[in-house]
Formats: sequence, structure tokens, C-alpha cells
Amino acid sequence: MNIFREYYFVMKIKKIKGEMSDFILRITPFITELFYYFLSNLNIKDLKDVFIKNKNESYINVFEIKNNTLKNEIFYTKLRNYIKHAKLENKYKNIQYLSLDIKNIDTMIEDLYKKIEVLFLKLKSDNNGFKDLFKIAASLYGSIKNPTFNKYKIIDNIKDLMKYKDKSDEVNDICNSYNKIKSKREILDIADKYVSKNDYATIQYLLIIFKYYNNNYLSIYNLFKEFRDIESKVRNNIAHNLISITEDDIIYNVGLSSDRILYKCDELFQLIFKNDLSPADIGEDGRLKFDYNCIINKDIETLLIDPLEK
Repeated sequence: MNIFREYYFVMKIKKIKGEMSDFILRITPFITELFYYFLSNLNIKDLKDVFIKNKNESYINVFEIKNNTLKNEIFYTKLRNYIKHAKLENKYKNIQYLSLDIKNIDTMIEDLYKKIEVLFLKLKSDNNGFKDLFKIAASLYGSIKNPTFNKYKIIDNIKDLMKYKDKSDEVNDICNSYNKIKSKREILDIADKYVSKNDYATIQYLLIIFKYYNNNYLSIYNLFKEFRDIESKVRNNIAHNLISITEDDIIYNVGLSSDRILYKCDELFQLIFKNDLSPADIGEDGRLKFDYNCIINKDIETLLIDPLEK
């Protein structure tokens, strides 16, 4: 809890000093990490293995989401974001067609996996005269059974098997599948770039997840939605275009003053940590009591210098 409170105070210091661009830039890391903390601590069974913390980075493992509707929505959102920012040929800019192409590739790869398993099991029971082939098949089988293996790189792993073409029907089946998948190289590359094992936990993805499990937390959900709106209307423009803004700019773009944004940060913080805060933590105005001693804290000194950018 303390790291979030300290970060909130950093935002407050920036606001008091009139450093509005820095103030706005810190909204995303503060809200994202707070959102991530909240969701990952709800102990939702469907999301048991979704949240991954690696040093100071927060990730979500989409493949571990048990709800298929939710999983597909996140994949679809990721693909839409990729199309928006990537330089693609016109034929790949239609999200419906591209999504269908990727699903077809997934089906072809699943079929290839089955053929690799058939070859491996056959050679495992009898590899007489084909020991080198068995080693290749065993390596391939081990790769596809590894949960961290990138399936869109599969054709790079089959090259050694190609020299055994015509040695058996099973090898020929694999080679035929290899050639079909290889002919879709552009789709493979797109899928490889937009479907990663772990994704940064952004407010956008976390909101999609939370939408499916927010029945008891509508107040918190609605506040996170408001911050997503602030992020899209003003924060991203500052981060990407390196521009300075004023209080008037914030009000014009968001419809809220910096004081009102801070109030909402305070409200969200108190909702999430209501069981951890004591009366001594709250001031007479009902907001978090500003602790000037936190300024000498080493964590605060670091946060004052570097925004937690994603």
C-alpha cells in the first residue's frame, strides 16, 4: 500500500509545483499498477495464472485465461491495436479477414503438431535404421510440448526434417504441412508480432478483464474507466508527442481539473485499501493525509525523477 501512497504524493507534489505534464504522465503508471494490484489480489479462479510480476514489470498471460470469450476479446483488441500502429499492406488491414487468416494458421499448426506426435511415437517404438531421424522428431516433439514454445516459429524448427522426405508417409505428411504453412509466411510474422506470450498489463487490457468480474466492484470499475478516458484523451498525447500542457489544456481535453483528477485518485486509493487504512491516514477533508516525511523516502526520490513508463 505504501508505494502507491508515496506515488500518489509524488503526483500531488508535481501538481502543486505546476508541473502539469509530469503530473499527467504519472497517471498511467499509478493507475495501471494500482489496477494490476487490485485485480491480481481478487483471487479469481479463472485468472489464477494470468498475472505475472517480473521485477518492476507487470504482465498478463492471455493464454492462461480460462474464460474463452474473455480471451478472444483480448486477442481481438490486441490485433486491432497492432493493425492500427503497424505498417501493413492493405490486404491485411481488415481485422475480420486477418483474424480469420490467423485462426486458419492456428488450425494448420495444430494439425502439424498431431503429425509430429504420430511420427515421434512411431519412431519411439521402432527407430531401427532411423536414429538420426528419431533425434530430430524427439527434439520437435519436446519443443511443441513446451508451454513457452512460440508456435509461429515452428517452420524454423522443421528444416532438418525436410532432408528425410520420402523416407516415410509420416515424414511426407509433415513436409506437406510445412510447405502449406510456409506459404503463409506473412501471416505467421503478423501473428508472431501481435500474439506474444506475455503482454504488458495496460489499463485497456485490465479493463477488459475486469468487465467480466466487476459485479461487486462497480464503483472501482467505473473509476478505472474514467482514468482510461483521461489516458486516451490527454496523457498519451503528452507521452508520444513530448508536448507541454497547462491546467487549461487538461480541463479542455478531459473536462476535469487537476484537483478533480487527484480527488479521483484519492477516492480510488481509499476504495481499494479501505481495510488497510486507519483514521490517522485520513485528513479532516476526508482525503489522504499528506505526509511530508515521505519526501525524504528513497523510493519517493526515485519516483520524482523517473515516471514509471510502460
